[in-house]
Amino acid sequence: MVYVLQLDDTLAHWDTKPAKIGGIIASIGTFWAVYEHYCCSQRQLLRRLKEKEKNSAFKAFLDVRRDSSQSGLSLEALLSLPVQRVPEYQRLLCHLFDTMEHDHPDFDHLSDAVAKANQLVQRRQEEAVFLENQIKLAQVQERFSQNLYLNLPLDCVDAEGRKKKSSLPSQRGGSHTGHGSGAPRYRNGGVVHNNTSPGAVIRAWKGSPIRATVRTYVKEGAVQFTTGYSHQDRYLVLFSDLLLVAKSKSQSTFRLKQRHRLSEMWLAECIEEVSETSLKGELSFVLGWPTSNTVATFGSKEDRNSWHLLLSRYISKQRDLVEPRSVSLKVYNRAGDSGPQFQIVNVDRNDTTQEVVTMALETLGVKDDARGYQLWVISGKDESAYPLIGHEFPYAIKLSHLRQTLDSVENDQLRHISKHHQCQFILKKRKKTHTTQSSSE
Repeated sequence: MVYVLQLDDTLAHWDTKPAKIGGIIASIGTFWAVYEHYCCSQRQLLRRLKEKEKNSAFKAFLDVRRDSSQSGLSLEALLSLPVQRVPEYQRLLCHLFDTMEHDHPDFDHLSDAVAKANQLVQRRQEEAVFLENQIKLAQVQERFSQNLYLNLPLDCVDAEGRKKKSSLPSQRGGSHTGHGSGAPRYRNGGVVHNNTSPGAVIRAWKGSPIRATVRTYVKEGAVQFTTGYSHQDRYLVLFSDLLLVAKSKSQSTFRLKQRHRLSEMWLAECIEEVSETSLKGELSFVLGWPTSNTVATFGSKEDRNSWHLLLSRYISKQRDLVEPRSVSLKVYNRAGDSGPQFQIVNVDRNDTTQEVVTMALETLGVKDDARGYQLWVISGKDESAYPLIGHEFPYAIKLSHLRQTLDSVENDQLRHISKHHQCQFILKKRKKTHTTQSSSE
């Protein structure tokens, strides 16, 4: 309290010559000690708060207090503010020090204060970054009417944004390293070849390190989606592993429309293949996920380039984390009257649809130009065959479908999933024109 009074008195009688802000800050040793202790205890404090919020009465009390406060911040955000301010103190002191004359009476004191602030920030940098990210996650959540479960791993939330009752079912009899009866041949960086059943692929994928990554906030902003002649105004929120697609309810609140894993997304420049309207390439690019493509258009060239750069970077990072590195696809032959009914094609996580078409033709012994053929996909019992353009990733389509299928069946039913519920890829001769894809509302 004395520290605050001294600062108030100095500011009230401010004179640039004799004023000694640095002397006051450097002399309060307990200030730095308390701040450091608070920073060290922050994670434990937030974990305890989460436990207390399981009490519905306490949670209701917090909601009422937040709604009635001027700041509108949650208790979690308020508790994190002191730690978030530590880097601010450092920046302000450094700016004051950089602009101060060397013969100023406060120069040496301010130098000591800057040194102490730098030490505190360096020691607590990890906590500061973590808490700043937690605040951003909380701020995003507060603008959505439904729970986004942003602090839960990807596998704990289904494709519709609902919290799962349980995580992925455990493997019975055997480990992910290939020991035990019926286990896939899989190690980190391995390939699933000898067992391509849905259960085998899912069990191998379950060991992927992507499940343990920490989610961080990256960017958000408005966008327009165009598919065919249809236009939709949307709002994107990008995290290190996840993209939220939302629709505006008011100026500051949103309703979640779609939730996509970055590891299963793709970017392309084939705007004319997706949109029937004329769109500027300098403002747009194709954004896709299993099994849709849409043209994303931004307000400026700079905004477009920023989104494209960040999405490319984080999609690539997340895709590199996914295991197994490749899976086997059963590609049905509808390209002609001759040849086998289907072929098995081993597909890498980075293989595009067009590359898979080339591999399938080679396996079938067809020497025609691969550009004359097209891969189609059926991803459910009630869905018709869906044409892929060429830039998509069949690996991502298959794993996305298997995971969604897994969400709807019990563990002991995995081996008995019918072909109607399995993801089917079909090779056909390309037509001169093809129907553009419609995005989900």
